[in-house]
Amino acid sequence: MRIFVADNREHPDPDPSLTIEQVRDMMADFLPDLVGATWTETPRPNVNSAPGDEMDTIIDFNRRVGTKGEKYLVRRTIDEWTIVDEAEDGEAAVQAAIAQDEWHHSDENYEAELSDEVDALFPTGQVVMTSNLQHKAEEAHGLVGTAERIAEVIRKHIHGDWRDISDEDKLQNDRAVESNQDRIFSAYDNVFDFKVWVITEWDRSVTTILLPEDY
Repeated sequence: MRIFVADNREHPDPDPSLTIEQVRDMMADFLPDLVGATWTETPRPNVNSAPGDEMDTIIDFNRRVGTKGEKYLVRRTIDEWTIVDEAEDGEAAVQAAIAQDEWHHSDENYEAELSDEVDALFPTGQVVMTSNLQHKAEEAHGLVGTAERIAEVIRKHIHGDWRDISDEDKLQNDRAVESNQDRIFSAYDNVFDFKVWVITEWDRSVTTILLPEDY
């Protein structure tokens, strides 16, 4: 039996004859964030089954945080970040930084150098922030102060300092780091003097820094 999971809630299979993509699109009618979502499949014993019976299949949808109106954050060194203006293509933003001599890594090292520090628990992929956060942070702290705080929350995030979330969410993050199959979420109440969230997608392709209201 298939069981569909969205936003940590289980939903019964509406029609076994439908593909997972069709079920996702049907569920997106009342859960819009599922539009274009990917998914992972995990077997789980049925609570009412006997040994040897067929297992349930848990289909967990992994929605992505939208990137419309975001700024790309391009890492220069472990301690310094530069904010590259929004581009239609993230690669174009990187190339623009390279052209302006704001980037000092070869192409083959781009992803690793962007996301890895000593003892980092996982890669971040591309790091972006929402435009709402960018405007609020720069108004409060200026461009340099914003970049410093971005570096601080990313450093905490990749080293497992999940900070201002529940114990249950911290445990889920620990499991996600170990399995490398689920997204990682942390929250910071005091770094910016207002709450920010950091979310690394399940496939480690992108990490988004955002305000809770941007989610």
